Amino acid sequence: MREVWQMANLMLDDPALITAIRPVMLDSHTLSGAGMILDPERNALGEGRISAEASPVPVWVIPTDEERLIARHTLDAIDSDFV
Repeated sequence: MREVWQMANLMLDDPALITAIRPVMLDSHTLSGAGMILDPERNALGEGRISAEASPVPVWVIPTDEERLIARHTLDAIDSDFV
């Protein structure tokens, strides 16, 4: 399982690849045991709710911009003389 997450982290720039790898991650014993059920059509869209209506646990794709967030935090730290 660790290897799958590491691969996903390395390939975050490829949305199609992430959409393809998501079912593998959710089919693992850890996540499927938590009741997460993907809807293949929603997953293919890659945005919003991607879990099936019958899924006991909703699964959402949340768009992020980590690089921008890290840059803002860095600038805030520099401006506050924290560094």
